Amino acid sequence: MVMLQTMNRCISHFIHFFRLGGCITQLERSYPTLLGKVRMKIFFLVFLLTTTIVHSQVLKPISFNLTENESPVERILSNSVIDIQASDGVVWFATGKGVSKTPDGGDNWFTYTRDHGLGKGGISALAVRDSIIWVATAFDTTVGVVGAGGGLSYSTDGGNSWTWMPQPVDSRGDTLGGMNPTTTNVDNITYDIALTDSTVWIASFGGGLRKYSYANGRWEVIPPDDKPFSVWDNLNHRAFSVATAEESIWVGTADGLNKSTDGGESWDNYNSQNGIPGDWVTGQGVQRWGEREILWAACWPTDESEYYGVAKSENGGLSWQTTLTGEKVYNFGFQDSVVYTAAESGLWKSADGGLTWGKFPPMVDHQNGDRIYSDAVYAVFPAGNTLWVGTGDGVAKSDDLGYSWTIYRSFVPAGRDGQPSTYAYPNPFSPARIGDLPPVRFQYRTTATNTLVTMKVYNFALEWVRTVVENRQRLAPGDYAEIWDGRDDDGRIVANGVYFYQLIRNGREDWGKVMVLD
Repeated sequence: MVMLQTMNRCISHFIHFFRLGGCITQLERSYPTLLGKVRMKIFFLVFLLTTTIVHSQVLKPISFNLTENESPVERILSNSVIDIQASDGVVWFATGKGVSKTPDGGDNWFTYTRDHGLGKGGISALAVRDSIIWVATAFDTTVGVVGAGGGLSYSTDGGNSWTWMPQPVDSRGDTLGGMNPTTTNVDNITYDIALTDSTVWIASFGGGLRKYSYANGRWEVIPPDDKPFSVWDNLNHRAFSVATAEESIWVGTADGLNKSTDGGESWDNYNSQNGIPGDWVTGQGVQRWGEREILWAACWPTDESEYYGVAKSENGGLSWQTTLTGEKVYNFGFQDSVVYTAAESGLWKSADGGLTWGKFPPMVDHQNGDRIYSDAVYAVFPAGNTLWVGTGDGVAKSDDLGYSWTIYRSFVPAGRDGQPSTYAYPNPFSPARIGDLPPVRFQYRTTATNTLVTMKVYNFALEWVRTVVENRQRLAPGDYAEIWDGRDDDGRIVANGVYFYQLIRNGREDWGKVMVLD
C-alpha cells in the first residue's frame, strides 16, 4: 500500500488544492499520456478495495427543504471560488465549502451546504439555468491523494429546496459490448455540468460523459466516440468539460474536443492534429454575439509536442484558431464581443476576438486598500458593467469593468461570539508560495470611530522581525486585516518556525502567533 500511495503521488492529476476551503475545490488534470494506462491499472487495485456496488443507474434521490425562510449571512462561504454563474440578477458561486449566492450585488449573502442537501466536500461543478441550479461536489479520501465524487444536487426553486443523488456509477455487470464499468466514486469527480431543457450532461474523470434525462430519471453513460466505454484504456473517455451550442454537445476530454449534433449518437473528434494547441481540454465557453456563435476551449498539453493555449472555432469545428499561447486557462466569460479568460497568471480581456489581449492589474479594494494576492483566477462572470472574479483568495467585483474593485472574503469575525480578539489565517502559511497561495492575514476588529493600529512580528525568541504597519488609521468600526508576506525588515523570507505578532489598537495590546512552513 505504501508503494501504491507513492506512485499515486507521482502521477496523480490532483496537484492543486485550495487549502482555504479545507477540501479539494480546484483539481488540475495534467499528467503525461504515456502514464495514463499505468495510472489506470494502479487505481484498478484501489477500486477493488473501495468499490461501491450500484446495480442500477436509476439513483434514488434524497430531497431536502430549508426550514422557514432563508436568512442572509454576512459574507461569502469560502475564499476558494472555482466558478460563477448568474440568472435573473442572482449570482451563484461555487466555493470550497458549498454554494453561495447574492441577489443584490454583494449586500446580502445566502449559503447552501451539506446541511441543505448538497453532497460531501467542496463544489467541483456548477450550472445555472433560470431557477434551476445543479452542483457537484468532491472530497479528499484516505486512498493516497485521490479525491472522490460527493454526488450531485439540484434545486428547481432557486435554492429553497435541494435534491441530492450519489455520484453516478455503473454496476459490475455492466459489460455489454465490451464496456469496462466505473463502479466507484473514487477518482470519479464531476468537473463540469451543462443543462438543456430536457437533459443534464456531466463530465467526470472516472465516470466519463453521462446524460441524465428528466423524463425517466436515469443516468446513461455516453462514450464520445464509437468505442465501448472504458476510462481505463481510452483517454477520450476521461471527460473534463461539457458545453451546449445550439443543437450541438461539445465534450472536452484528455484526447481533445468531441462534437455531437444528434444527442450523443455520433461524434466528431478534434485534437492537436486538427489545430488545437493541446489535447487536454479542461474548460469551454460558448460566446453568442449577434448571429455569431463561437466555441472557446482551454487546452492543456499531454506531451511535449503540445502546449497551453486557447482554441476557438466560429464554424462548428471545421477550422480552429489558437490564441493566448502559453497561458494555462481555466474558464471564460463573455459580454457581446468581449472575451474574458480566467488563467493561472491572472485575468485577461480581448475586445477583438482574441487577436490582442490585455491583462488586468492586481485587483485592489478601492475603499480599504485590500487586494487579491493570488495570481491565479479561476472564474469570471461579466453582467452589464459589473465584473465578478473568483480566485483562491476571495471574490472581487467591479462595477466599472475593472477600473475599481470591491473584495469579498470569508473570515470568522475576531472579538465576537467567543472568538479571540485577533488571529492569523491561513495558519500555517508559506511565504515562498505567495501568488499561488495568499499571504497570512492578521484579523482583528475595531470599535472606535478612529483607531490607530500598529502590528509587529517577532521570532520565537521574541526578537523583532518586521513592523507590518505602524499607526495605521482605521476611521470606522469594523473588521480589518493586516498582511504579512513572511519577510523580515531586510526583505528576506524568514525561516520555518513559530512567530508571534503584537497588535496595538489605540494603546491596547494583544498577541497572537503564526507558523511559517515551506
